[in-house]
Amino acid sequence: MDYNTKKYWYLLIGLGLIFFLSSLFLHNHIDIFNSPDETANVFFLRQYIQTLSLSSFDPLNIFLGDVLYPRSIFSQGGYLLPVSFVGLPVIYGIITRVINYNLTFFLTPFFAMFGVFAWYGIIRRLWNSHVAFWSACLLFFHPAWWYYTSRIFMHNVLFVSLLIIGCFFFVARPLVSLFKERFKFIDIFLAGFFIALGLFVRTSEFVWVALFIFLGFWWFRSKDLWKTIFIFLIGFCFGLIPFFSFNQILYQNPLRFGYIQQSVDPISANLSSVFIQESLPSVVKSSFDNIKSFLFPEGLHWRTLGKNMIWYGFMLFWWISIFVVLGLIIFWKFIKKEDLKKQSALWFYLVGFILTGIWLSLFYGNAFIYDNPDPTQITIANSYIRYWLPIFVMTTPFAALTITWVLSLIQHRLSKNIISFLIFLLFFISSFSLVFFHPQDGIIPMHLKLSKYELIRAEILSSTEPESVIITDRSDKIFFPHRRIRYPLRDENTYAIMPKIIEYVPLYYFGITFPSTDFEYLNQVKLKSMDLQIEHLKTFGEESFYQIKKRSTD
Repeated sequence: MDYNTKKYWYLLIGLGLIFFLSSLFLHNHIDIFNSPDETANVFFLRQYIQTLSLSSFDPLNIFLGDVLYPRSIFSQGGYLLPVSFVGLPVIYGIITRVINYNLTFFLTPFFAMFGVFAWYGIIRRLWNSHVAFWSACLLFFHPAWWYYTSRIFMHNVLFVSLLIIGCFFFVARPLVSLFKERFKFIDIFLAGFFIALGLFVRTSEFVWVALFIFLGFWWFRSKDLWKTIFIFLIGFCFGLIPFFSFNQILYQNPLRFGYIQQSVDPISANLSSVFIQESLPSVVKSSFDNIKSFLFPEGLHWRTLGKNMIWYGFMLFWWISIFVVLGLIIFWKFIKKEDLKKQSALWFYLVGFILTGIWLSLFYGNAFIYDNPDPTQITIANSYIRYWLPIFVMTTPFAALTITWVLSLIQHRLSKNIISFLIFLLFFISSFSLVFFHPQDGIIPMHLKLSKYELIRAEILSSTEPESVIITDRSDKIFFPHRRIRYPLRDENTYAIMPKIIEYVPLYYFGITFPSTDFEYLNQVKLKSMDLQIEHLKTFGEESFYQIKKRSTD
């Protein structure tokens, strides 16, 4: 290992520790999560640790017709089941059955950190140690990577980390480097295994990942191509065993998952119905109309696509985007200096990046997604950012090329070190400000909000019965799984089921405080027709807690 490589590894380990520790800040002593996906993942993770099952039986749902469940969960035959993919709860559950449960909170930052180290190994093999070092630095503190690592039970960073680790075994062949040629095919096996685990975590990305793999095998075909493919597929199938097993147990079909049963995410639901629900041969033979429906479930909206690409793909992280654009220009100059073998690898990377970018941009950027209650807000917490995480990862070498080119123009060593530090500071401070202090969704404002939710939850749990039901609109994440949930209030099905719920258990509502006119309408018109009434119990800022009960005869 040369001097530069040692220096870079020491620096990356130090930066990795900063990244790792800072990613734990959001959930330091806080056990409430900001999205229904995170809440559901934690619920099923705990179920798996305790019972080795990813379902939870609620007998009340048998009597009520499977109507009690929060977002990202659905009920079937009285069993609460995951809507989203089950890879994260299973992988983390297996790990935490061996180690202490409290260490679960460290797993996503751990995988993310090692994903960056693997990324360094890949880029070092494709480019050089200088580009690899800056690519790793940029990935550690890329706002999208940093932010969603802090959202420790969202599955996007785990998915991408496992993909990167799989690609690392395929590209860098670390076992061959350590133990010589006899371990050559173990690297290939592990590559297939980790990529399959990544797809277990987020199966909706199967198409573009499969196309990328196919392109790679075709591009780098060699005399032992078929043997390599065979061993890769063995590892790949081995990694997918839990996917088929758990889907069969939960949904009675190895190729089904929760989005088919409960379509809350139009993108993933469309993928399920078009790709997974059909048999694989019928997908291959599907008509152009089916492919178009799969790619554009809501039609093709060029204006929406353009707006999302500009704001979420470029403007939100503008200080990185500028370096990426310059790096794409420098790439053409850089590649001419390399030998034919390395040129081929770099061309493959560029083509793979472009095709992946096109696929993910069209598939997700064309959809109308609003995670913030205010649809006009452009924030890092919007789902476009996490859906496009693979694109952001793949842009880092191009930004790194710009940095290394700038530094190559400086001959004086001290000046070069000062400029290097200033460039790093620019990226770090810009990213830190967006990730931690953005007023809409930054980590620190979110931490304060979740702390407030903990106080609300403690007070409401102390004043309600354990068996009770709470109706919510977007606050299910506060009370589940401590109380049964029905959502939303403004749904005729919810009103219709209220009298039956009250026959069995107490019923409450938590949400935005009703204006006096709405409160009177509920009591004098809507609920009166069902012989019910609503009573205000307590106000928490802009939200209030109410009880719904049988109308008094006084």
